[in-house]
Amino acid sequence: DSGLQAELQTMLAMEMDSDFRQILEVISRNINKFLGPNKGNTGSGGSVLRQQPSLFLQLLRNAVSEEDVSALIQELGDLGEAGLGVLGNRGFDEILSILSRYEYSSSVQKEGSYFLATLYYTIPLSSVETPVQLPGGSWAVLHRRQAVELLCDAIGSHPEDVETQIAGLTALTNLLSPLCAVDRSSSNMMQVQTWLMPVWKRTMQTLQASIYDCTLQEAGLYLCWILTVISSEKELQNWMLSLLQHIFDTMSRFKSVEDLNLVACEVLLRLLPNPECTAFMGNSTCIESLVPFFDGDSSELARSASAILSA
Repeated sequence: DSGLQAELQTMLAMEMDSDFRQILEVISRNINKFLGPNKGNTGSGGSVLRQQPSLFLQLLRNAVSEEDVSALIQELGDLGEAGLGVLGNRGFDEILSILSRYEYSSSVQKEGSYFLATLYYTIPLSSVETPVQLPGGSWAVLHRRQAVELLCDAIGSHPEDVETQIAGLTALTNLLSPLCAVDRSSSNMMQVQTWLMPVWKRTMQTLQASIYDCTLQEAGLYLCWILTVISSEKELQNWMLSLLQHIFDTMSRFKSVEDLNLVACEVLLRLLPNPECTAFMGNSTCIESLVPFFDGDSSELARSASAILSA
């Protein structure tokens, strides 16, 4: 295990509080699900970059097409720690600058988002807006508001490209999930809470616009679960009713998809302590949506449904 997953396993081994362990277990169970290898075409700079990663900035600045830019970012991600080792603050700034300049290129946004997903998985958030050390010894300010805003733009600018949207949702998930294990009164938590309004907005818009894509729904609902853990009470109230309605619509639409329904149930369990959720759940239609889970093949899904109905 590397990066975020390794930290989660260490915390699980030491944590005694049952509620906090439950949060850590949900993150650990889901964190690897959407992070796959970058999918892109190899461009003209690929083989050169593999031989000399330190040329990344020069190659990126000399790239003449969005295809070359996409291929270079994809190649850098494929290099793993060797790629991160030559990134540094200038390289990371250039990645963000590229995402800003090529806002309407789905290939650049997809590869850039996948790269950030890998980066935030490998180097989990420990402190926001401050330099962290990369493999190889260089330093960069990785966990910053600008990255969150650019990822939200990547998701929102390409409503027709589900893969780009999933890449953006995954990068935000990997960036924000470490905060689930942080005290709500910490300075990191309070600072990041001021970043979350556009994340909620883009995530809910994307979920509601792509209701028939199961993979996107699962990625988006898992990010919503993280948001329910780390958001301020005021921000959560702003989105609760629309999120609840979407969850039950989604469970009705994908009755036989176990992984998606498990994530949906985790979100419901997080929302249940809120009076608005309790009132919403009093609707018989909501209860009827959970009943089929008791007759299915998944004992885990049946346990989740039982926990919701008995809460």
